[in-house]
Amino acid sequence: MGDEHQVEQAEQRVERAEQRGDQPREGFEMTHGVLTTTEKRADQLRESLDRRETLMRIAARQAGEAQDRAASLRDAAEAERKARGLLARLRTAWRGA
Repeated sequence: MGDEHQVEQAEQRVERAEQRGDQPREGFEMTHGVLTTTEKRADQLRESLDRRETLMRIAARQAGEAQDRAASLRDAAEAERKARGLLARLRTAWRGA
């Protein structure tokens, strides 16, 4: 019986050692899974940031174009106002007033 008991104890020690050996592997697998998920999320965030930057560049270009159009309209309105003023002055001068 002594030999059987020793064999049983040795088997139990081996089983406990195998379980302890599995713990780091399980921890590694869990950490690897978290890292993979985190990397995927980071990629998604980078893609989202790239899209938003593109949209911001488009919006800035459109805003610049709108400002240019507004400046052109202001210039045209000012030229028209000046022309009307000139015409009014010419009419007054023609009439001899």
